[in-house]
Amino acid sequence: MGTMTEKTSEVIWVSGPVIKAGGGQNLSMYEMVEVGAARLIGEVIALDGEVATLQIYEDTGGIRP
Repeated sequence: MGTMTEKTSEVIWVSGPVIKAGGGQNLSMYEMVEVGAARLIGEVIALDGEVATLQIYEDTGGIRP
């Protein structure tokens, strides 16, 4: 059985279902993520230094930097 670890990053950019988050050095490509208080489900689709690009699979209305 796998274990889930809590990692925190800050949303720095939102455009529809794509979010960029600072502090992404703790994330891995294709890792499943939860975003915001609503814990929207998404996936890491790109890493550039400490910035992770996330594809969110739910409505991102209300999410902002």
